[in-house]
Amino acid sequence: MHARLRPGLTLALVAALAGLLALSAAARPPEGQGLYAVDAATGATQYLGAYIHPAVDAAGGWLYADNSRGSIVRWPLDQIGTPRRLFAGPALGLSGRLWVPVPAPAGGRVAIAANTYQGDEYGGYQRTSLYILAAAGRRERGPIPLFGAQEYINSRLSLDWSPDGTALALSVTEPAQRPEGLYIYNVVSNEWLALSGPVGVPRFRPDGQALAVQHATGVNLYTAPRWTAPRALSLPGQEGYGPFAWVDEERLIATTGQVDEQSWVVYTVDGTRAEDFAARPANWGSHGWLERSPAGWAWFASLADGRTGLFTARELVLPDRLVLRLDDLSLAGGVAWDPSGGRLFVGLGE
Repeated sequence: MHARLRPGLTLALVAALAGLLALSAAARPPEGQGLYAVDAATGATQYLGAYIHPAVDAAGGWLYADNSRGSIVRWPLDQIGTPRRLFAGPALGLSGRLWVPVPAPAGGRVAIAANTYQGDEYGGYQRTSLYILAAAGRRERGPIPLFGAQEYINSRLSLDWSPDGTALALSVTEPAQRPEGLYIYNVVSNEWLALSGPVGVPRFRPDGQALAVQHATGVNLYTAPRWTAPRALSLPGQEGYGPFAWVDEERLIATTGQVDEQSWVVYTVDGTRAEDFAARPANWGSHGWLERSPAGWAWFASLADGRTGLFTARELVLPDRLVLRLDDLSLAGGVAWDPSGGRLFVGLGE
C-alpha cells in the first residue's frame, strides 16, 4: 500500500525541487560589475554599461547623472544605445557633483542632490543641495540647501516621492542650514511640513494618505491630512534598518532578526504580525533588497552556499524563481523595475 502525502507537504516538496532546479539554471552576470537589464521571467541579461545606479522613470526611461558634462542623461528603455541628454546642467546651474536622480512615479518630476562649492579661490565651503526638475527639462525648485557636503550622502538623505509626484518625504541628518529631521515638501506650493519623531527611511502608502518611516527600533506611521502624532509600530525582533515596503493600504513587509538570520514578516498597520515567511522554500539567510512593481516583486536573497541572487514573484509569497546569481558581486547600485514589469535593472559592484 502506497503512503499518501498531505497536499501541503506535496506542494512544499514541489516548491523545494523547483527552487533547486532554478538554482542550477539561473544566469550569471556575463560582464561583471555594471548595470544590467534582467528579464524577470527568464533571467536573460543585457549589459548596459559601467554606471551602476538604476533610476527608471514612469515614461520608461533610464536616467543617470553625467558628471563629466554636468547634465542628466536619459535613455529610452526600448532604445538603449545612443544617449540622449535630457537636462543641460550648465544651463540649469547644476554645478559640482551630481548624485543619483530620483524620478517621481507620476508627473515626470526628478529630484537630484548635488554637492556644490560656495566661495572663491581664497576660501569657501561645500554644501549639498536638492533640485527638483520638471519633465520638460527645466529647473522647477532649487537649489534647496540641506547639509554640508559629505563624501557619501546616502546615510544623510533619504527621500520618497508621493504617488502623484507632487510631494517629497525627506529624512535629513547632519544638516547645515535645515534642522535635522523629517519633512514633507510640497513641490507645487513650495511648503515644508516638519514631522515629529526620529529620522529614518520614509515610504508613502500607495494611496498617498499615509507615510511609514522606518527608524532604528520600529516604524512610525503618519496619516493625512495633518501628518502629526505618529502611531508607533513596534516590529518584534527588528534590529536597525532593513528593506521594507507597503504591500497594500493595511500591510507592511519588513525584515526582522539578526543580520545573518533575517526573515521577511508582513505586519498590519496596527503592528500585529500577519504572516512570517521564515519557513518558506527559497528563503536562505539574510535578505538585502526588496522592490515591487504593479506586475510583481523582486527580492535579493542569500543562497545556501553564501552567495546572493535575485528572485522574482508575481504575488506576495516568498519568491520561487531565481533569475540571477551574483556570485562574488554585490548589489552596489540597487534595483529598479521597468514600468512594464517585464524587466529589472540591477546595479552590481565588486
